Amino acid sequence: FFLNFHGPLVDVSAGRFRENAQIVEISWPSIMLEFIKQIATEAGLIIKNAHQKPVEVEEKISYADLVTATDKQVENLLKSRILEKYPDHKIIAEESVNSRCVLSSSPTWIIDPIDGTSNFVSRFPFCAISIGYYNEKLAQSSVVYNPITEQMFHAERGKGAFLNGEKIAVSGCKELSNALILTDWGGDRNASNLDKKCANIRRLISEVRGVRTMGSAALHMCQIAAGQGDAFYEFGIHCWDYAAAALIVTEAGGFCCDINGSPIDLMARHCVAAATKELADQVRELIHLINYGRD
Repeated sequence: FFLNFHGPLVDVSAGRFRENAQIVEISWPSIMLEFIKQIATEAGLIIKNAHQKPVEVEEKISYADLVTATDKQVENLLKSRILEKYPDHKIIAEESVNSRCVLSSSPTWIIDPIDGTSNFVSRFPFCAISIGYYNEKLAQSSVVYNPITEQMFHAERGKGAFLNGEKIAVSGCKELSNALILTDWGGDRNASNLDKKCANIRRLISEVRGVRTMGSAALHMCQIAAGQGDAFYEFGIHCWDYAAAALIVTEAGGFCCDINGSPIDLMARHCVAAATKELADQVRELIHLINYGRD
């Protein structure tokens, strides 16, 4: 099929476009990125149309972990569009995963239809569609799209990170005392885990400029990528919460790792993302692991 995002006519299926009567080859990740933008924009219309209407809500693990009919509608649309075009690709999606997640070497899409569902339910405009395309277990292309504010973050491996077409970069912050930290509570209401999360924030708050919690891991990480915060961490998240955003952070010049400083493990249910490795290491030294097992 063909795409024309206010530019040359792109033949996505053929992997080339015509510009000034010449055929120009485009990379496979670029093809996938344009496809992701297209389906994210289409799915975003569902969220925009539902945002000011009464919402049907179901609880998952707690009264703070919600799913709506809109989550399911968005996920179904995204899955159908992907499988129509790439029937052999694998999909890991929040609302339809029913067993332990496995990221293989096969082409795989990791999807969160609405990251920040509680915000969506409360009409708080901080939620996003998150779509990451992986191949050989590496992120190739990703989009995080907030349809309420019409902010689309995207990245392609080796090509940088962008917000609404403008290149973005991390702040470069290296000192904890200058850092604005982003984190979240998640949907878990286990008293012991909440005590541990409070203790982590207590250890951080006396050392940093501030701590903010807004309710979407994907958007928090994109804020790090855009220099609107300096470090992010969270325990209890799932792969679909940050699979797309991790590429956006690293392509913006940032650093992502697990609590031990090892390369990011999507199934580990925790993540640290920062403007610099130096800052990530300082955050890791202060926070303690909360073990949620693996996806």
